[in-house]
Order: sequence, then C-alpha cells, then structure tokens
Amino acid sequence: KRQPGSAFNPIIYLTGLHICKLDPTSIVVDKPLEIGSYKPENFGGEYRGPITLQHALSESVNTAAVQILDHVGVKAAQDMALSLGITDRLNSDLSMALGTSELNLLTLTGAYAVFANNGNSVQPYGIEEIRTGSGVLLYRHKQVPATNIVPVESIAKLNTIMQSVIQFGTGQNARLDRPAAGKTGTSQNYRDAWFMGYTPDLITGVWVGNDNNDPMKRLTGGSIPARLWRDVMRSAHYKKAVRYLPGSLPRHYLDYEIAEDAIPDVFRHRFSKIGNEAEEEAREQALLEQRKRKRSNGFSRFLDRITGKDTTGEAQRDPTPKKDEFFYRRN
Repeated sequence: KRQPGSAFNPIIYLTGLHICKLDPTSIVVDKPLEIGSYKPENFGGEYRGPITLQHALSESVNTAAVQILDHVGVKAAQDMALSLGITDRLNSDLSMALGTSELNLLTLTGAYAVFANNGNSVQPYGIEEIRTGSGVLLYRHKQVPATNIVPVESIAKLNTIMQSVIQFGTGQNARLDRPAAGKTGTSQNYRDAWFMGYTPDLITGVWVGNDNNDPMKRLTGGSIPARLWRDVMRSAHYKKAVRYLPGSLPRHYLDYEIAEDAIPDVFRHRFSKIGNEAEEEAREQALLEQRKRKRSNGFSRFLDRITGKDTTGEAQRDPTPKKDEFFYRRN
C-alpha cells in the first residue's frame, strides 16, 4: 500500500458534487489556508485566487480539495470512499483530502471504475475460474449484481471535471484520440507517482515507485505514469469505436470560464487574511469581476438530457463525438 496523493482528490470532489450539489463551475478561492493548526500548501507554492472546481482539480490545487473536505466533513468522505469499495483505514483529519491514507493500486482502480460505470458498483477480481488438469471445475467467479452508488447527475459532473485533467491539466501526457478522464497523484518527497484514468471501455491504474519506499528523482504522476497509461490505453483501444464517458459533458455545453456566481461563504470563512483585510477582499473581487461570465443554461440542459427530463429534442442528439468536441476551452 502507498499514499495516492492527489489521485484521491476525485473522491473528495465527488462527495461535494453529490452532497453539496456543487458543479464544475462552482468557485473556490485558492489562497494560503490555515484551519486550526493545519496549513496545507499547493505544489510549487503558487496560489491562483478565485477558480472553478474544474480548474482546481485539473491543476491539482490542494487548498481546494481541503476546503471541500472541510465543508462536507471527513465522515461523509469516508462513507463515499467505502461505497466505492475502499475498505482500507482512512485518516480521520483534513490531510485525507491530499491522499495521505495508504491504498493499494487495485483498490483505487476499482473505485475509479465506478466513475466509468455510470455510478454503478464494480467488484474487481483477478480469477475467472479454476479447473483441474482433467477439466473439473473447482471455482468460478460469481458476478455480483451492480447497484447504483452515486446518481448519474453527480457522475456527469465528475466525469466532466476529470476530462479536464487530461485535456489541459496535469495529465496532458495521457491524451488519447478519444474522450478520457483521469487524475495524477504524487506523494510527499516523490515516493509515489500515480496516474489513474479511464475511458467508456477500460479503466487502468499506474503506480511508479521504489520497493524500499525511497524518494524518486522528482518524478510526478503527470510524467512517466501518465505516458505509460497513454501507451497501454492506445494499444488497448485499437480499432475500438470512440464513445463518450457516462454523463460526460460535450464541449458546447460548458463554458470553462468562471460563471457569474458569488464565491460561496463556505469557501470564505476559513481563509487566513494576508495584509489589510479590506485590500485583500477588494483584490479578490477585482479578480472575480475580471473573469466573470454569464453562465449559459447548457449544464442544466445537459443534465436534463441524461436524466430523461429533456423535452426539447436535445436527447436525440447523435452520441458519437465529433472531432475535438470533447476538448474544453481554456480560461
């Protein structure tokens, strides 16, 4: 078992998307954070100000994951992880958001499989059947009926966000010729580097590290693990038809830029102010105003389509992706 780092983030985000009804355009302020004695920092020490959740996950923004966990509660996130098949003991503090609890690769890959399976349960297994040399059946794996764990609306939001990781975030080395979603992960001191990702057809997890747990030479999840994942998935998808991920959002449904929403109070009350408080708030507001745009009704229309509530004919849209349609626009 090893620490997954930010590869655990999607479980925290999914908890927020499901419980708090957040969406990819919800805003969080990325800035130095102090919650009690806990002071999480971003990789590289950079802070971006107001950003969308889509931007935050795609760039592995630690402060955003911690704020979401602080709001939904550690217990809720642990329950979500358990429902996804993670039975390992998880930390009971806010560091859980940054993937400090040790997991094995198969367990985390199985959890990601739920994202690709429309929110339905998946039970990983490695043996189909066992027979004697004369052909007598000794064991056969029994399929467990899938149950819905997470509503399709929440999976739609998460898949939309996680595609951004590969398209313009830390996982760009994993790009394929088709829609794919994933997440990089790097543990402290570069001891572990992960890339977890999936398409509508396959889920693959990659871990790179030393057997003796020694640090590596600044190797991150977005480098060798992402390229290994890409090479395996390219071969595995040879001649497979291109399909959308369950509930994923085509390009024309979502404006990646910050929507015209106020920064939620839940993401404000824990901030540690730097310098003059009034000046800091004015700076935040200026940044927000500079990057605001009116949100189209595309996301709600999209959710209506996938949940069968659409009566405008949009549900009859050809589900086959057009070239480059699954690429989102940068800020």
